[in-house]
Amino acid sequence: MQQYELKNDEESLFVWTVDKMQQLIMGDLDDWRSYIEDDITYDRFVEKYTDIAQKGSGYCRVIIEELIKHCTTTYLKYYSTRRHK
Repeated sequence: MQQYELKNDEESLFVWTVDKMQQLIMGDLDDWRSYIEDDITYDRFVEKYTDIAQKGSGYCRVIIEELIKHCTTTYLKYYSTRRHK
């Protein structure tokens, strides 16, 4: 667990990156409910995941960038809709 948190080697960085991808997938499947409830702004959402993509494993870079591209569009849709209720 300590190696994972430190991200000192490629294996722990890969696992960390996949974990962040899983967060995106689960958030998307749940219509971003927890993100909306925590009032994560769209700009903060984009900033957070852009940073994660840059710091993540190179082995996952293309996949996470495409996932982020998809998720930013669905997040914006749900964030805009729920914010105005």
